[in-house]
Amino acid sequence: MRRIATLLALAVLVLGPTGTSPAGARTVHAAAVRSDTGDASWYDAPGDELEAAHRTLPFGTKVLVKNRQNGNRVVVVINDRGPYGVPGRIIDLSSEAFAKLAPLGQGVIQVKIWWWG
Repeated sequence: MRRIATLLALAVLVLGPTGTSPAGARTVHAAAVRSDTGDASWYDAPGDELEAAHRTLPFGTKVLVKNRQNGNRVVVVINDRGPYGVPGRIIDLSSEAFAKLAPLGQGVIQVKIWWWG
């Protein structure tokens, strides 16, 4: 049940309302949920935003990131490319985003990420 609630919340956050019925009800079109599992690290991104780097996701994509060890979650926006050169690393998080998942001193954490596409 908790997983469904998380996915529904992400759906509304990522997709938002895509249309309005004549009665004013909000509608959301179906889209495929994608996910990946691997390691995440952090980097000093300019500003204090919840942002991340991913090798292939389009800029502006909102991604739900979950720390697999403690269950903490954060939603980030992809605005950079990376990580490169480290096998198993799937996303680089801004220090602000990483700090919501684990202490910065931990350096690397195991995560699961979800996005729509």
